[in-house]
Amino acid sequence: MLNKNKVYYSLRMREKSGGIQLLEHVDSVSGLFVKPIAIVFPWRAEMIKIFVERLLRKEIEEETRLNTEDAMHVLVAMKLASSIRERMRIEEALEILYSLSDEETSFWAWKILTYKNKGASAFKAMYLRK
Repeated sequence: MLNKNKVYYSLRMREKSGGIQLLEHVDSVSGLFVKPIAIVFPWRAEMIKIFVERLLRKEIEEETRLNTEDAMHVLVAMKLASSIRERMRIEEALEILYSLSDEETSFWAWKILTYKNKGASAFKAMYLRK
């Protein structure tokens, strides 16, 4: 049973589509809601899987529960991976994200959720080499 005062996150690997989903689970008066808040497909999903394994220091199964801090790292990683074309630049962005504090990551997660593509663009402008 979920605690009504908390939000839960999980990560699901999709074998058929080759994608990865970050899900938000909210238990409310009206019932349990599960909402995908980020989805990444094909080779980008494999990069996110490697990032998550490094973040959590373990192999991830079909679905893994995440604490809020890890979920914020994964959310920012997925949004960046979706918005960058070159593999090397995605790897650079994930390396930078891995080195940020939980507070910095929470800020970027908020910025990306609030401003969508503009939030990801701001991260890239601030941290990635031209």
